[in-house]
Amino acid sequence: MAKIPFPIHQLSVYHTHMLFRFILLVMLAGEAFAIGSPYTPDLPNPILEPWQWRAYPALEGYEIVCATEDKDGNLWFGTTTCILRYDDLRITLFDENHGLDGERVVAITTHGRHTLLRDAKRRLPVRADRLGSRLSA
Repeated sequence: MAKIPFPIHQLSVYHTHMLFRFILLVMLAGEAFAIGSPYTPDLPNPILEPWQWRAYPALEGYEIVCATEDKDGNLWFGTTTCILRYDDLRITLFDENHGLDGERVVAITTHGRHTLLRDAKRRLPVRADRLGSRLSA
């Protein structure tokens, strides 16, 4: 049987610590390589977060095509048959009785004190006055 030149029980304290450090280093290096790729956080899409969206129950049933906000904070919605204005208290409906011809509103935007609309037949924009009580071509 071969004789071990330095049996473990005869190692000095220094050599024992060095052997322990070497074994620990080998174990930690093996763990580091076993991990693989660095951590990449799984971030949700902020557009799809439910708290980003606000529901307006009074708008249910309308097929909203476009929307804008005027400088007074009113929300304007173009639908397939009418225009809706929401001012945080009530919804005002604009239809044939207010100067629209029942066509689908395809674009709505604000410019100064006016809300500009364009219908499906690409006619000239319709303007709503600042109070939103009447529409004119």
